[in-house]
Amino acid sequence: MSDNATLAASGIWKRTIAVDDWHYMKFSVASSDNLNGGMEELAVRMQIAHVLEAGFGIVGSSAHIDVLQWNSTAHTGILRVSHSESAAVWNALSMATFKVDGKLCTFRIIDSSAHLISLSSNSRQYTF
Repeated sequence: MSDNATLAASGIWKRTIAVDDWHYMKFSVASSDNLNGGMEELAVRMQIAHVLEAGFGIVGSSAHIDVLQWNSTAHTGILRVSHSESAAVWNALSMATFKVDGKLCTFRIIDSSAHLISLSSNSRQYTF
């Protein structure tokens, strides 16, 4: 028996695939009208919960979501979502419309990744 076969039989060689528990989404609140005032983080959290409940019922609203960052002047933020629920959250957010101060708004997913550090910059915006 060769050395590689011996090592494989003894269980030293093991293949592991790391799946992260969390998925991160950079999103914005977009409107055709200019949003004058800043939206509070609590209002964004409540709107996300309402959107998930409207799209997927009580089960959808039970998804574990954290708003890690919210910029009230630029209307952008970063969500942390369970990896298994990321597709459902993405679908619910991208199809939702809601009103802020009487102006029709929607969520836009700007970027999405399994690693938070990758949301810090976008190589497509580099200028040389």
